[in-house]
Amino acid sequence: MNINPTIHADDDMFVAEHKAHYFSVGESALKNIVAALSASQEKTINTILDLPCGYGRVLRHVHAYFPKAAITACDLNRGGVDFCAETFGAKGVYSTQNLLDLHLDQTFDLIWCGSLLTHLEEDRWPSCLQFFSQHLTENGIFVFSTHGRRAYDNLRRSEHAYDLTKEACQQLFKDYEATGFGYVNYASHSDYGVSLSSPSWVFSQLEQRPELTVTAFSEHSWDQHHDVFACQKSLVGKF
Repeated sequence: MNINPTIHADDDMFVAEHKAHYFSVGESALKNIVAALSASQEKTINTILDLPCGYGRVLRHVHAYFPKAAITACDLNRGGVDFCAETFGAKGVYSTQNLLDLHLDQTFDLIWCGSLLTHLEEDRWPSCLQFFSQHLTENGIFVFSTHGRRAYDNLRRSEHAYDLTKEACQQLFKDYEATGFGYVNYASHSDYGVSLSSPSWVFSQLEQRPELTVTAFSEHSWDQHHDVFACQKSLVGKF
């Protein structure tokens, strides 16, 4: 694959002294996507949605692997959207805080949602899953990441503090240990933070979407950190 190495100056995921890791994270995401596709019914990928796309850390790899696919790059970060459109030939769409307010004019064969649900509180999950389901073609594949048991262990050992205070971490752990889900805001935000969700809790959310068949699940398989789930959309009751 011919990976476009262009990095935007404002890409806060890129750290010059850890350049190799930046590209390995994108490659790891692509490997998870390919694994999800291999576990699903055979499907030709003509249209792809990357939400949130950021500045293309994953999208650059997806673009190289699916060079003929029409890719839509979507994010609240308008600079990131513009960069992905200009650099990787994606269709740029500015996102909305509530995804149900985002009106896309198409459905997609593949949707990648890396590190979005990892930052949202519990009551925002149903609308997100609804949005992604509504924007899948029949047999379309939805691949998304979550913070599971590895992320919890890392936080416990303070390997990934996520800029959370000690008090916020303690509340996050308490809720996660009690229910399988925990969430706290970043200090500078009122509706964006860090969530922990056990595999069983995520499955309980997916059970509310009978049209989404879980086809793959892998713990801490994205960059040895995020859990990755894959679902395929089917028409309920179709035999």
